[in-house]
Amino acid sequence: MKNLSIVIPVFNEAASLKELLCRTTAACEPYSPYEIICVDDGSWDGSFELLLELKKNYEHLVIVRLQKNSGQSAALTAGFKTAHGSTIVMMDADLQNPPEAIPTLLENMDGFDAVVGWRKDRKDSFLKRAGSRIGNSLRRMILRDPFHDNACSLKAFKSAVAADLVKFNHMIFFLPDLIEIAGYRIKEVPVPHEHRKHGRSKYRTFSLSGISSFWDTLFVKALKKRKLTYTVERIIA
Repeated sequence: MKNLSIVIPVFNEAASLKELLCRTTAACEPYSPYEIICVDDGSWDGSFELLLELKKNYEHLVIVRLQKNSGQSAALTAGFKTAHGSTIVMMDADLQNPPEAIPTLLENMDGFDAVVGWRKDRKDSFLKRAGSRIGNSLRRMILRDPFHDNACSLKAFKSAVAADLVKFNHMIFFLPDLIEIAGYRIKEVPVPHEHRKHGRSKYRTFSLSGISSFWDTLFVKALKKRKLTYTVERIIA
């Protein structure tokens, strides 16, 4: 079993892939054995073909290709099911969350099952930051959770956590809540955020997706109300 699996959804990110793999590999070396799982989510810009070429130089690279563009949550789920690591780190391919932050997450895992990033100093446009603030505020009001930045893609958790998550479209925007619902201990830590180097964001901003985000939030609220709570006193085998 590997120590670490990095799961990265890729959708039309050909311009970032060479730098992404170089920097991610360097960040992961202290945690060997590891694997970097890039899930191509139906890219049409040559991302998949470039990954195949890069595979020749990166023995730790695992490539998963979805038959068609299925969304970030679907790509992550496919990556989770492929992962062999005892710890899984998820991140975006656009390098706005720098791979060098991976050790920050892992160093904070002691005593916790999951560590989630908080982009405290975001380097996004005003519109994107404003939309995120509105979305996070509404989510906290409805779900009464303490998390600052659910949509930050940089997260680390034990492999058991990924297996126990309720899977649905847009789940990526509720992962901290879903981790808590599954009964795991979670910690939020600030992580660096960088300006996007190449192109524009390929995945839609959830806080701007209107009615669907509202219904998904109510769905998660219903899950929280039905959360199982129990304490095992002892096990005799």
